[in-house]
Amino acid sequence: ARLSQALHKATQDFHLPPGAEMRPVLDPLDGFPYRFDAVAHADHGAIREVLTRGQIVIDRLYAQQKPIPIHHDLHFSNVRRTKTGLAVFDFDDCRLGHPAQDIGVTMFYLRRTAYDPALEAAYRAEFEAWPGDLTEDDLETLMACRQVLLANDLIASITADLQAEVQQYVQTTNSRLHYFLRTGRFEPRAVT
Repeated sequence: ARLSQALHKATQDFHLPPGAEMRPVLDPLDGFPYRFDAVAHADHGAIREVLTRGQIVIDRLYAQQKPIPIHHDLHFSNVRRTKTGLAVFDFDDCRLGHPAQDIGVTMFYLRRTAYDPALEAAYRAEFEAWPGDLTEDDLETLMACRQVLLANDLIASITADLQAEVQQYVQTTNSRLHYFLRTGRFEPRAVT
């Protein structure tokens, strides 16, 4: 959490050099096309409902403040402890966005993994309040949107190993989204 806060603080006054561009995260699919039509058992109703809710959250966040550079893939596998502190890498997904979008991604991975739930509690404790007017409902929605984004990306994969995972991952996505829409909580450990 402190790392997230430090990264966001460091980019508050960041300006891209003339001629440089960084793509903003303006929608839950990160600008990529909707690919679920390629999967027969995709629950389009649930997927589109989550995308609609996510768009409402993103639009409200963007209305609050100008987008800043965010990592957009900040989780344990992209952070290493060094002798002098923490090192962050894998900036392939770096975009312009709202700090709450980064938090949604990090929370997605905290919930999705088999790590002790105390990690989520510790992460939350480092924030006096979430950035902007991010609510708990918004945060749950951003996590559900991450699930949809990852499934959408997997559908576009070209390797045989990843293509072999598409059917099961979309089925898992359907189940997780149903749980989220029914309960208001994104709980990937409860729905596999």
